[in-house]
Amino acid sequence: MNMSGSIIATPGDPFGALYSLWLSVSEPIVAAFPHAPILIWTGQILTRLFGEVVAYNLMILGGFMLTGSAGFALAYRLTRSVSAGFLTGLILLVAPFHIAQALQHVGLANLHWLLLFLLALLWFDEQPTVNRGLVFGVSFAVTMLDSYLYGVFAILIVILFAFWRFGRWLTHSSRRSWGWHQWGSLALSLGLGFALVLPAINPL
Repeated sequence: MNMSGSIIATPGDPFGALYSLWLSVSEPIVAAFPHAPILIWTGQILTRLFGEVVAYNLMILGGFMLTGSAGFALAYRLTRSVSAGFLTGLILLVAPFHIAQALQHVGLANLHWLLLFLLALLWFDEQPTVNRGLVFGVSFAVTMLDSYLYGVFAILIVILFAFWRFGRWLTHSSRRSWGWHQWGSLALSLGLGFALVLPAINPL
């Protein structure tokens, strides 16, 4: 493949995104990627360095490589098995959903932010401290600010997690019952996450 002569995409939305990347060297491209400043900054930097066609391809390829790596990290965290992590990363890398979305929407190639958000949530739940909560909050914000569509999934995951934790707290079924410190850490992390996201949702 000629990285500077063609793009990894199917006809449709990618051409609008490509035009927006070209335009980004002189004008903002918020309209093409609404409420996605991390995606915007990435595209602007790469376009200034390599041009819009190479920038687009690098964003797509980077999304695939990082998604596979994040899938490996998440599966390894859950199973402690290198083979399970490798298989999970490979499946996510070539999953029909991931390929189909990446060929039409450059931002949706970045499935890795949602996977890393899940990894941060597991890490926080393991030991809900303020420091881990801050990492969890930042991971939530990054997921939202790169793709608000994946951000919606992150919000649903947080809601389900909170209900699950609250249910365990009510039934006292957990040996490590959450107290005010743990709930406070969760509230602080979510507050930080939404505080980082709000300026992008309402820039005025």
